[in-house]
Amino acid sequence: MPLIELTESDKKILSTIRNNPNQKRAKISELTKIAWTSTTTSIDKLIEAGMVQKAESNQESDKKGLAISENFAYLLGASIGTSHIKVSVLDFSFNFVKKEIVLSLLDKNSSFISDFWTTNGFNQQHGEEYAFWCADTPSKGLLDVKKLINDLCEFAIELNKKINILTIGFSFPGHIDNENNVIIKSSNLDFELNNVGINTLLTNDMLKRLDNNEIKICLEHNVKAAAVAEKNIGVLKDQNGNSAVLYFGTGLGIAFWLNGKLYRGKSNAAGQLGHIKINYLSDTEENECSCGDKGCLEQNIRDLFMDNISVKKSTGKEIADWLDANEDAKTIITEYLSKTIFNISILLEIDCIVFSGKLSEIYYSIENLFQEKMIQNNQANMLVTTSSLGEYSASIGAALCGYNSLIGFPDGY
Repeated sequence: MPLIELTESDKKILSTIRNNPNQKRAKISELTKIAWTSTTTSIDKLIEAGMVQKAESNQESDKKGLAISENFAYLLGASIGTSHIKVSVLDFSFNFVKKEIVLSLLDKNSSFISDFWTTNGFNQQHGEEYAFWCADTPSKGLLDVKKLINDLCEFAIELNKKINILTIGFSFPGHIDNENNVIIKSSNLDFELNNVGINTLLTNDMLKRLDNNEIKICLEHNVKAAAVAEKNIGVLKDQNGNSAVLYFGTGLGIAFWLNGKLYRGKSNAAGQLGHIKINYLSDTEENECSCGDKGCLEQNIRDLFMDNISVKKSTGKEIADWLDANEDAKTIITEYLSKTIFNISILLEIDCIVFSGKLSEIYYSIENLFQEKMIQNNQANMLVTTSSLGEYSASIGAALCGYNSLIGFPDGY
């Protein structure tokens, strides 16, 4: 059964089984508020397609409940950041895949098993157990990144010989047209990525091979990808109300979950707060940002507290360690973050703030100062939490965005 033939009811039931494993059909019907007959029809279709299977019930009964078929398919995601390229592999249940399993599927001469990937890992939070990889983003030019992206697609095709790879998603900083898979502008990177689409990033041969292997490609903004990850499998999974996900790469980006929807704004550009021009900063030429503006907040924040450390090539832990030894810098970044959240909360009713990406590490260095600021701003009741996905949130989200582009979440994020 082609995946695109799933109805909204099918998607809703699939998502409900994923979030409520081992439940029986009656419970799925109750949770989805879909009629019993329609629920049964959808479940039978999903079982026939291999997406859902019968599993042992969590109730005291000989009857079996339902569960997602984890091995039905796999999702790959890669975040292309100013500091690092990170890669993640998920199964169809949105669980992390063991690294040893993935590596066992590759040929010994695989291009993916190389010093580039194996010597650059810093899986601090998840250890080496799961299929996460990290490497420095090339700074030489677009050709180097294009080669890496094509290599990652080669990785997906190679895995597809042994397991079913549904999608590979890529997330980038900047202005991303996710509907047409085009990078409108990504000024934070060390090279130009303006009006670059899939057809430019991938060779014609690679495009044909991906199509022949039925592997879907998608592009997404890195902060929105991180927000999708937090909502589906991260700290926002069971959170109600409106949320803001703050993501720190080279600069600061924010994604919003408002009334159960990921807010995209005009041209998918909502929440990209780093490149905001501050008039009183625009008088000095030395404050010209990589985006071309003088007085851009992005450049000035870096100039203020990062004179002795490279934001672009530092991990969250390295920045956190540096902040621990620099109280003035710690005060400045705390002031910046607290004012950002204060201004957002004036406009929007935000119930939860998530620090994701590098901020998930940095937050522990500024937590006490930050909480003091929240109390001063009468925001002590706002929930502030760090990502459980750490610096891999955008790559995990890129994989999930690939799933969404092919199958679709029931609410159509």
